[in-house]
Amino acid sequence: MHGECTVGTYGAGCAQSCGHCEDDASCGPHTGTCPDERCKPGWEGETCKHQISSEGENNNAYLIAVGVSGCTLILVGSLLWFYLRTTSKCAPKISGPEFDLSTVRGISDLALTRSPYTVESFITYDHHIRAKSKFCDWEINRAILNIDTKAIGSGAFGKVYKATVTEAIASSKLPKNVVAVKCLKDNATSQQKADFLEEIEHMVEVGSHPNILKLYGCCTMDQPIYMVVEFMQHGDLLGFLRRCKQVRI
Repeated sequence: MHGECTVGTYGAGCAQSCGHCEDDASCGPHTGTCPDERCKPGWEGETCKHQISSEGENNNAYLIAVGVSGCTLILVGSLLWFYLRTTSKCAPKISGPEFDLSTVRGISDLALTRSPYTVESFITYDHHIRAKSKFCDWEINRAILNIDTKAIGSGAFGKVYKATVTEAIASSKLPKNVVAVKCLKDNATSQQKADFLEEIEHMVEVGSHPNILKLYGCCTMDQPIYMVVEFMQHGDLLGFLRRCKQVRI
């Protein structure tokens, strides 16, 4: 009789063996169905005798890989969009015609260096990227500066020039008069470029103070790098004190 089948068999004459039921449970004596139709991993069907092919597993793995890749692409695309949107805010906020300073002024010590294919240019760009978020509100278009050819001073990073602000920027934060432009020298090392950018960053952090040289803006989106500051008619403090001492003597 069906009810007298031994464990693991079912059907007429108990001639059929049970399938791969979960937890090695015995199947029904009449239909061979596993309890709750729960099979061992890798098996399926009412009697749990149908083995799941490896092709199905591969398909599942493929679908998982496609899903992960798609999510990764979406994440990378979102980060790239955010980066481009952020960097676009750092473009010069004052419009004006682009020009080549080496042609307009005819001097080589302030010639633009536009080639991005040097090791130092990438090093400088790396420093620029790290500090750029603090320069966005200070970036100006170098085309609005009419820079004299004669230097009025020099320092560790380069020379200082007197410049006249053009009338095209009446609505900007720059004054309608002269300013001083501190220019990084052409042969500056990567460390000097990084130090110059750091100096600009410090000036931005200090902000405006009546007893400190006023920063008007900077030009860091192209070469050479400029720092535009207040023009001191009587020169720096040390030079002024020396001249006063000579007059007294």
